[in-house]
Amino acid sequence: ESHPHWRGVFSAQLGLLGESEGPIDPTLPFLDISNVFQLRWELGPPRNGYSYETTRGAIASGLLRSCRWCRVIYAALKTSDPARISVVVRKQGVHQPCTPEDTQFLAVHINGQERLLGYVYTSDDDPAAAYILARNLILDVGSPHTLALAKKHLKNCQGTHDRCTHLNPVSYSLPTRLIDCTDPTHSRLISTEGAHCSYSYAALSYAWGGDQRYKTTTSNISAYLNEINSAHLPPTILDALTVTRALGLRYLWIDAFCIVQDSEEDKKHEIKRMGDIYRGSYVTIIAGNAKGVSEGFLQDRDATSSITLPFICPDTEGRVGKLHFCPLFQNYSTLLMPPCTPFENEPINTRGWCLQEYLMSPRALFFTTNTLQYHCQTTVANLGEAFCDSHRNLRLPDQLFRSNDATTSLEPSLQERHRGRTVWWRIAMLYALRATTVPSDRFIAFGGVADMFGRFLRTEYVAGLWRSTLVDDLLWSMNEGRGGDAARSTEYLAPSWSWAALCGDHMGLSMITPVYDYLEDEGIGPDDDFVARRGSESFVEVIQCRIKLKDPRFPFGAVTEGILTRHACVVPCV
Repeated sequence: ESHPHWRGVFSAQLGLLGESEGPIDPTLPFLDISNVFQLRWELGPPRNGYSYETTRGAIASGLLRSCRWCRVIYAALKTSDPARISVVVRKQGVHQPCTPEDTQFLAVHINGQERLLGYVYTSDDDPAAAYILARNLILDVGSPHTLALAKKHLKNCQGTHDRCTHLNPVSYSLPTRLIDCTDPTHSRLISTEGAHCSYSYAALSYAWGGDQRYKTTTSNISAYLNEINSAHLPPTILDALTVTRALGLRYLWIDAFCIVQDSEEDKKHEIKRMGDIYRGSYVTIIAGNAKGVSEGFLQDRDATSSITLPFICPDTEGRVGKLHFCPLFQNYSTLLMPPCTPFENEPINTRGWCLQEYLMSPRALFFTTNTLQYHCQTTVANLGEAFCDSHRNLRLPDQLFRSNDATTSLEPSLQERHRGRTVWWRIAMLYALRATTVPSDRFIAFGGVADMFGRFLRTEYVAGLWRSTLVDDLLWSMNEGRGGDAARSTEYLAPSWSWAALCGDHMGLSMITPVYDYLEDEGIGPDDDFVARRGSESFVEVIQCRIKLKDPRFPFGAVTEGILTRHACVVPCV
């Protein structure tokens, strides 16, 4: 059940959502309440909401008079709607995960059809804040107040999140090098050899946007061990140093500086450890809105669009606040111009390397196009209690974040393995949509995630597939119409039977989804007997499957050849 005041609030104020005598002064906080629409709102059973009838002409007239509610209704109309319009507005329950959990939603029905669905919010200092749960987005993401709030989220996560307090990053060795951020103007590179493993460090996830002018090489590493002059650093690096210090941390890991970029030996050694570097970090700072290192990510964000309506507070003082209505869906479809940039459309989420960096991070501060988000195993939330649609943000199963010993000592059930496999393929589908600057990095950039799943699933990794479920894993296909073209690379990437053999930006990958996946989506997990029975229903036999690794020391890395032989029935197509 939503906020206890919601039903009473609704009945007290919808008659206020009317039109004014003339154009609205943009400086006014809300509509002139002395000239409201004389609508006859009828209160029916709670499920019926609040209804009234109007006409297209009245709505058009309201638009000319800058009626904000008319703008809402007009956006929901279809060309096929008759002249007479029946409108129902009701509180709407939403089943997908979001934060705050009890965010209030409104649905607008026209002539019996749901046309608009959105959430409502207000600001902390508004009289309506006592009755409306969600708040406006934080726009000054780099301010001391916002970064202090981020620090508070991190401490709260460590102390109160049951799913997060069991994470054990201290079991991982420190990165070979870190940046010491103690001096705001003169950072320096340090070697962690022989250092105590309790160091807490932040890691940066960002898009390079091309080669970087300032990076660690064999010729300057000695100088960087003494000093990294901040005057020479690009905005994204400077912003990361600022955030690290604001969080009370001394050390920061950045690939461009903590890996010797012109040493193939050092790059191979460090890239193999990339997954553990992010997994062992205290927090990952994600420059999600920046397309390149020269852009930075701490600049103030632009305000998003919403519809502002007056809100009569149901108290004895008769105060009037502001309610912001933010539509998410129109006519059963996602809005063509959503108020906030969808998570999957953030610039960093086009880069292949950055998916692993996100998934392997126990905690992350995600600087999005619109605000600052906090991500962990327990929650995904916009800072400041702003609404966050978190259902699309995929996280790794908790078991994969436990220490190496715990993960390998606990035998997962068949049910847990199949659930893990389902998550794996969902992640692989996301990864297929991303690009790597160097095509041959396709396996390497995903190797840390594959390593974690391999230890959990207890099976061999075979060029993006799993040996124990190879028959099912071969049932992949490429989607058409996903905004990109899949093609064979001129460079060998993987065997033809692996999805990784194809490359292309926004390449859509699909799997034939087993029945138990749909059950899990409904919250009903299959039992082990069901899984075991399904596993025996196969008319395909794998005779042999072998691959040759480019580097035998890295079983989740690049491959140079692969052979697959199957025995199966042949069925006519017609």
